[in-house]
Amino acid sequence: VCGFWTYQRNTLWQNPIDFCQDNVAKSPQQVRAYVNLGAVFHTIGKKEQAITWCQKALRVSPENAGANYLLGKIFLGQNRPDKALPCFHNAVKLEPYVLQYNHYLGVALEENGHIQQAARIFTGIIDQFPCAPSSLFHLARIYARRKNFDKAVALYEQAVACQPDYVDAYNDLGIIRLMQEKTPEAISAFEKAVAIDPGYKNSHWNLALILKNNAPEKALMHAAKTAFLVPKDPKPLIMAGELLAGMGKTGEAIVYYEKATALQPDNARLLYNLACLYARQNNRQAAIDTLRQAINNGYNDWGHLSGDKDLESIRDMDYFKSLSQAFGH
Repeated sequence: VCGFWTYQRNTLWQNPIDFCQDNVAKSPQQVRAYVNLGAVFHTIGKKEQAITWCQKALRVSPENAGANYLLGKIFLGQNRPDKALPCFHNAVKLEPYVLQYNHYLGVALEENGHIQQAARIFTGIIDQFPCAPSSLFHLARIYARRKNFDKAVALYEQAVACQPDYVDAYNDLGIIRLMQEKTPEAISAFEKAVAIDPGYKNSHWNLALILKNNAPEKALMHAAKTAFLVPKDPKPLIMAGELLAGMGKTGEAIVYYEKATALQPDNARLLYNLACLYARQNNRQAAIDTLRQAINNGYNDWGHLSGDKDLESIRDMDYFKSLSQAFGH
C-alpha cells in the first residue's frame, strides 16, 4: 500500500503546476507556494497567470522580496518597465544585498530613461563583483549611448571575458567597432557571435550588410541564413536576391525575389526588379505581367526603364510598346 501511495504522489507531481497547486491547497496562506506557482507559470510562458499568483502573494505579504522581484521580471518581459520599476525598488528595499534584485532595478531604471541612476547601480555592482557580465553589458550600453565608445568597448570585452558565450555582447561590440570605423574588428566580433550561436540572426544580418560590397559570396551566406531565421522579413530575402542577381545566378535570385514579393506584393521597386529577372531568363509573359504590377503600384522611372538592358527580351511586346507611347517615347 505504501509503495502504491508513493507512486501516486510521484505521478501527481510530475507536473510542476500540479505540485505547486497542491502546496497552495494545503497551505493557502503560505506565500512561498504562491510565488513558486507564479514562477512555474512564468517559466512556461503563461504570464497573466504568473502575475495573478504574484499579486496574491503580495496581498498576503506585501514585503515579500521574491514576489516583488518575480513580478518585476514578468512586467519587464511584457515591455512594461513602468510597472516593473516599483517592484524592483521594493525588492531591493527589502533585501538590499541580493545581486540580481539590484541588477534588475538598474535594468528597469535604464528602460524607464533614468540613465544616471541605472549607471550608478551597475557601477556599484561591478565594483563589488567585477565579473558580473549582465551588469557589464548594460553599463557598456549606457556608455555607448553617451558616445564614449572606448569605455563601452572595454566593458563589452570584460563581459565576454566573464561569459565567453555572451552573443549579445559580441554583437553590440561589433556595432561599436563599426562606429569607430574598425571594420575588421567588427567582423571578428560578429563572427564570434554566430560561431557561438549559428541561429543568432542579428549578427548574421550585420555581417551581410558589412560584406555585401567587398565579399558578396560571404554576404550571401549570411543574408540567406538571416532569411531562413526570419522568414517574414523581406530585407534579407531582397539582399540575397540582389547578390545572386549580381553573380549572374538569375534563377536562384528569382526564388528569393518571389518570396519577398509575396511579403510585399505592392512594392513597386521590388516588382520591377523581379520583372527584370524574368526578362533575363526570357520568361517574357511573366516579365510583362510583373512589370504591369510594378507600374500599377506606382513605378514611374521611365528614364531607367527605357534604357534597362535587362528588359531587352520584352521590348517588342505590345504592353512595353504601349508604355513607350504613354511616356512619350
